[in-house]
Amino acid sequence: MSEARVHVLELVVQLACANARRADLDALEANIERTELATKEGRLLDRVECSREFYKLLAASTGNKVIAMIVDSVTEIHMRFVYAKVASSGVAMARLAEKRRQFLSALSERNVALASRLLRSHLESVQRMLEQDPGAMSLHVALADVQPGMRR
Repeated sequence: MSEARVHVLELVVQLACANARRADLDALEANIERTELATKEGRLLDRVECSREFYKLLAASTGNKVIAMIVDSVTEIHMRFVYAKVASSGVAMARLAEKRRQFLSALSERNVALASRLLRSHLESVQRMLEQDPGAMSLHVALADVQPGMRR
């Protein structure tokens, strides 16, 4: 699953660097600000929802609706794992807003190589976090009914 996500998001980065408009970049920045606030306030499950939205906004910035649908599908599956991990352990990615700002800066500069490297590094970190608790990675946990407050 993580391999598919990495490859799809690498394509997204390429397309977003080519096609993102100022409004797309502004929406991503606003999302990062919400992520930062949720982090400061200790609202980690809300922060998971910010992450879900971040990838939706990033995919939309490609200007390609089919790619956006694929990203939404892959993100939905992945976020179930992340949600289960955060809900069960309270563990969350350190410095998420800072990493997102670095990524957005590279994206804004249309630097495909740097944006891709930053995103891949983040995705690998998330995968390592998920693998630290095999129970949270189980399919029955991730594919169980969505928890209250979690959007579909």
